[in-house]
Amino acid sequence: MQTPSDIFGSVTVRRYAGGYYDANGRWTGESYSAFTVVASVQPATPREMMDLEEGDRQKAGMAIWTQTELFTGDEKVGRQPDRFLWEGELWCVHSMNRWAKTPELFHWHGVAVREQLGGATP
Repeated sequence: MQTPSDIFGSVTVRRYAGGYYDANGRWTGESYSAFTVVASVQPATPREMMDLEEGDRQKAGMAIWTQTELFTGDEKVGRQPDRFLWEGELWCVHSMNRWAKTPELFHWHGVAVREQLGGATP
């Protein structure tokens, strides 16, 4: 029988800030701060993957459950999506929603797709 400590673990999150296009049109200056959250990371279900944009549905996907809200990208304000490291791979958060089905257990549920390490620039 699994216990909560078997299901939840520490996950390192990268939250990106800054970045701009230089005079040559190259993306530069982007940096991130790293922090740790307690989360459960599991393979995304086919239903969860269908909720993503069409181009992301064929990529490897993971679901993440955490009490900390992770950010998706927002082009309007120039925000990069959060990324997290899981078992040596970098995962980019594409959706994040407050899990309201159990209000007494406040947490967030998100879906992330795998990307190349170092592939955080546009």
